[in-house]
Amino acid sequence: MQRSIAAIVISIATMVSTGALVPAPASAQTAAHCPPGQSAEFLFGFAALRDRLGSTMGLPLECEYVNPENSDTIQHTTTGLAYYRPEINTPMFTDGQRHWALSNNQLLMWRSQSVEPPRPTAGESAYLATARPLAQQLDSLQARLIMVERQASAGQLDAVDVGEIGSLYDDLSTARDTMRQAPASERLSGYDGLLVNAFEESVAAADLLLRARLTDVYGARFAFIEEAATRVAESNRLQGDANRVYSLALPIVVG
Repeated sequence: MQRSIAAIVISIATMVSTGALVPAPASAQTAAHCPPGQSAEFLFGFAALRDRLGSTMGLPLECEYVNPENSDTIQHTTTGLAYYRPEINTPMFTDGQRHWALSNNQLLMWRSQSVEPPRPTAGESAYLATARPLAQQLDSLQARLIMVERQASAGQLDAVDVGEIGSLYDDLSTARDTMRQAPASERLSGYDGLLVNAFEESVAAADLLLRARLTDVYGARFAFIEEAATRVAESNRLQGDANRVYSLALPIVVG
């Protein structure tokens, strides 16, 4: 079953890269698999998926139909292939490189060659029970860190309470230490490493901002703030890389 969809995905990727897919909807007279007088359009689950994906899903080139090889409902679009797998009751779409699925009212995206949303193993689920909340915590802590860094860069660091920066440093350090101890699987090792490094950069940035706040030496303060800004930017980059690496293994929620 999966070999058939995979072959279609490769074909779609080739068509997209060569421009063989014309970026315009087919008419009622020319659209394949359409009853007489009916134009190609997205219906039911495909329509709901298109509402969430927008232009990424393109426009329909044909009416949906059942693939006799595997009983999937499929529909070619100007940007890829929409397909519905009855066994998991899930509408999905691929552009040949990425896949999306609308599952439990969540829009998922993954970058592996799996035609269905990949599932974590039992060990990975245990790891993610620790890692994903920590990744979300890093997002919120990073937002606080960015606010302090911006105030510091604007020459307003003295307006920030020392206790606030110290608390931020402690929260980041505690979360980082917990993240270090989470046992990642081989499939998620790249994600884990990037996330740990993102924490390291944020901890370093918070430490630099605290040192800047405590010094009265202008040159030293300026240097601390400048390096902190670099560390914050690097942490943001690493978090983005971690999400991309994660999506190569497992789906991420994108909407």
